[in-house]
Amino acid sequence: MGDIIAIKQGLAQRAQDVAEMLLPNGKKEGSEWSVGSIAGEPGKSLGVHLTGNKAGVWCDFATGEKGDLIDLWMATTGLSLIEVLDRAREYLGMETPKEYRDPHTPKKTYKLPPEPRCHAPQGKALDYLREVRNLSAEVIAEYKFAEDDKGNIIFPFLKGEKLLMAKRRDPEDGAKPKPTAADCEPTLMGWHTVQDVDRILYITEGEIDAPSLRSYGFRPALSVPYGGGGGNKQRWIETDYEDLLRFEKIYLALDDD
Repeated sequence: MGDIIAIKQGLAQRAQDVAEMLLPNGKKEGSEWSVGSIAGEPGKSLGVHLTGNKAGVWCDFATGEKGDLIDLWMATTGLSLIEVLDRAREYLGMETPKEYRDPHTPKKTYKLPPEPRCHAPQGKALDYLREVRNLSAEVIAEYKFAEDDKGNIIFPFLKGEKLLMAKRRDPEDGAKPKPTAADCEPTLMGWHTVQDVDRILYITEGEIDAPSLRSYGFRPALSVPYGGGGGNKQRWIETDYEDLLRFEKIYLALDDD
């Protein structure tokens, strides 16, 4: 069972206690905790289911806002998803999941890559991304794709504003992207596109496949750094493990092999 799912179920089992804690000015009416709004004033516009299969599900009928108790905790406190998960674990008496690492492999240290000399895509790089791969200007900008002085596409692998690795490829079909520097930390490409409310993730096998999936409305879409297969190609799981715990569902859109 995923960490966030266990938290969600644990809160649902204590739905009334959680509702009272987050919305103390509400009152129990039948099988719901009723309150005026997320602000917490007395009223009946917002209801939280307390029992049954929908325990923990809430809806503000005046605004259309709805969700589960994790969403309610975020909405009433202004805390981020990660902060709410930490507080919910403490509330439920749950331990924080331990770091994932292959016990047979020594922990590796990594280097940060030098900032690539690049600029916004133009010329052949832009033509390839727009005309051949059908990516919109908005999606290209969202993933922060760039172009170097030789016309190669630069794919940044960012967490927040921190560049952990970067890859370079020719703007033509069949070209293989290559890291711009050695010994960099493997991580999924696209972490910087994840928003605080995201709880579903799509993972592709290709730096252009991720924004392509994003173009069809599947977001956030991230790409594995080194394709499928065994060996060290999957070491990104070690470095990204804690970041993956926030997602309820992770869809893999990989090659047949």
